[in-house]
Amino acid sequence: MKSDTASKVSPPRHRRKETRPQELLQAALELFVEKGFAATRAEEVAHQAGVSKGTLYLYYPSKEELFKAVVRHNVVSLIAQGREMVEQFEGFEDFQLLRPTEGEDRYFVYTRWASEEHFQAWMNSQDFAHGHASGQKTGCCNAVH
Repeated sequence: MKSDTASKVSPPRHRRKETRPQELLQAALELFVEKGFAATRAEEVAHQAGVSKGTLYLYYPSKEELFKAVVRHNVVSLIAQGREMVEQFEGFEDFQLLRPTEGEDRYFVYTRWASEEHFQAWMNSQDFAHGHASGQKTGCCNAVH
């Protein structure tokens, strides 16, 4: 008689290595938002992501590095979305992301337009209104000649 023990054993969980950084960033973001940076422990992030603490440290050597990666990932995706939106407008030439100076906590986006008319068309567009309706504080928007 054959033992059906083998049929009851689950195959080991294999996770694609490429998805781990994203899973760790998502778990960290959720915990940082819920508990704050100081109150979140690395073990909790690892547990939330379904990995060991050692695995977390293979990707991010410290909680501070993990936090920086979470911020970078989220800022980069927001900037990419904004750039895609603004590039559709006639007259858009370029933009720069200006990092906060010491004591500040806001990034600034500097855009360059072919003319004042192009800039004003962007400012009066629904895409601009949608992108700035999130309730975030903005020091928007001034034309520089």
